[in-house]
Amino acid sequence: MMRRIWTKINSANNNIWRIGFTTIAFVTSLRLVGSLRFLEWTVFDTFMRLRPEEPIDERILIVGINENDINRIKAYPIPDKDITALLNRHLRK
Repeated sequence: MMRRIWTKINSANNNIWRIGFTTIAFVTSLRLVGSLRFLEWTVFDTFMRLRPEEPIDERILIVGINENDINRIKAYPIPDKDITALLNRHLRK
């Protein structure tokens, strides 16, 4: 009686291992091919939207340089000393 019970338990464990291994191999192959990329990006985007809103960091400064700036300075790329002077002027305000 006990021997039959252990035999059933061992055969059930073998089936679980086979199912688990097959599932892991299937999902890994789908990821390698790129079939899950859309789903992964959708889930990532959803999680990013669910995050709490973060305050704006005042330490960030975006410096835009356009054609008029380049023509006025008559140098490309704009020298580092000129950009440093601009940033220092902005930080003093």
